[in-house]
Amino acid sequence: MTKKDEKGPRAESGPSNSVKLELITKKYDLLFEQASDAIVLWDSDMKITAVNHRAEKLSGLKREQLLGRSILSVLVDESVEVATARYKKMLESGLPVGPDYLKIKCAHGIRMG
Repeated sequence: MTKKDEKGPRAESGPSNSVKLELITKKYDLLFEQASDAIVLWDSDMKITAVNHRAEKLSGLKREQLLGRSILSVLVDESVEVATARYKKMLESGLPVGPDYLKIKCAHGIRMG
């Protein structure tokens, strides 16, 4: 058998890495959107970067109204304290923290969650 004839693990056909990544991303998006809990993600500036459908429903705000807002603006007071403490911990360690179960306000200020 010559080198040309040898088939290693790389020679097997199958989905490319980009196709695999796309499938994983679609599964993640489906889980994220269909979760029964509200999910709100925010960045290192405490700005909301992603919300699922349940977060929209509980908050009474549309996704477009939530994205880019400070996470602190949608949390009830005791959850603001928890989020702020977690944010400080993240800044000190440089590592992501969470998940946390925080309470959000609806558009009219009523407690939810």
